[in-house]
Amino acid sequence: STADGTATAADADYTPAGGTLSFSGAAGETQTFTIDLGTDGQVEMDETLLANLGNVQASGRDVSLGDGQGVGLIQNDDGATLTVSDPTLVETAGGTVQAIFTVSLDQAVDADVSFDYGTADGTALAGSDYSAASGTATINAGALTTTIAIDVSGDLLVELDETFVLNVSNLVAGGRDVTIGDGQGQATITNDDAATLSIDDVTLNEGDAGTTNYTFTVTLDAAVDTGVSVDFNTANGTAVAGSDYGATAGTLNFSGVAGETATFTVMVDGDDTVELNETFFADLSNIVASGRDVTIADNQGVGNITNDDAAVISVSDVTLVEGDGGMQTATFAITMDAVVDASVELDYQTIDVTASAGSDYQADAGHLTFGSGSLTHSVAIAVDGETLVELDESFQLQLANLLSSGRDVTFDGGGLALSGSGVIENDDSAMWSSVGTDTVME
Repeated sequence: STADGTATAADADYTPAGGTLSFSGAAGETQTFTIDLGTDGQVEMDETLLANLGNVQASGRDVSLGDGQGVGLIQNDDGATLTVSDPTLVETAGGTVQAIFTVSLDQAVDADVSFDYGTADGTALAGSDYSAASGTATINAGALTTTIAIDVSGDLLVELDETFVLNVSNLVAGGRDVTIGDGQGQATITNDDAATLSIDDVTLNEGDAGTTNYTFTVTLDAAVDTGVSVDFNTANGTAVAGSDYGATAGTLNFSGVAGETATFTVMVDGDDTVELNETFFADLSNIVASGRDVTIADNQGVGNITNDDAAVISVSDVTLVEGDGGMQTATFAITMDAVVDASVELDYQTIDVTASAGSDYQADAGHLTFGSGSLTHSVAIAVDGETLVELDESFQLQLANLLSSGRDVTFDGGGLALSGSGVIENDDSAMWSSVGTDTVME
């Protein structure tokens, strides 16, 4: 019959058995019996079961038991391997979050498995990036895992993903076949912060001469754990490099402080030409941040060159003596007092005041264009000579419908129309005379 040793029938280590063996009586004769063993995947010590003999019956012959107990050794054929996981976590913007290392056995063990653990720096540093820890942990008998939590510090610093490790050593498994397969877990702290660069716009009057400094400011909005650089260069808009501003290019360097700024200056040329407001661009490109998550939020600054020049159009007054016959010419001078970079157009026409078109002067109307850079025009009006004694007379040359393509050009006085006065001076006279008793005006 069988009996428990360190193996037990109750744990299904073997199947209990019993019976009777019969011998014919030949010297050296043998008989056998078999005990069925249970199977499992549990890592354990070698175990024993007992096979006991008793109740010998030999019909009164002198037959006794020499060794009445056999020991069956059940050899453990299972082994377990311990490994440590590689957790990945997001650091967060503040406070702490935990890196959870899972220490696992690939097979259950019938006894507690203990081990020592300790953290070590990788690219992450204990004290600033995570809290160093060490100690002893246990996987309880029959269990497959335990966890070790390490505090990780959150921050707002833009940096690379960082790592630290948890090392496992000094495994104790009560003599069971348990080994360390992967005794080092690596925790990856994923950076969740980002920074951006942006450039402002600059608006200034161009000035009438010399140069005006347009200073552009580039801002880094968050802290970065390494230096950051970015290239800049100017580009034409409606303003043209070489005539309106001086082209420039270069590189800006940042140490990585949150809110840090860097500047560069573009020289804008002043002039007294009446023109539209103009623009040029300051572009950012080629950011270098050693792999950190730094991007350009606003990559183009606009330089707005505000025109501060204006032109005024005036018309002269004309006074002439009409003469006794034929035609005289009243020449009106139309003047623009500043150069304009585009054509300026206007209409003109004569208007009666006390003089009448057709009898005192010849009506006229037309269209004038000041070409780019031109400043003067003249309009000649024919005035009729006569011998009639009369008052001085006048007419007007009226300017209207000013077109200047958006440039700051106005009539003198700021109105929608402007008139020059043409005065026709009378040069005739009459005299009374007497002949006898008759009076004659000659």
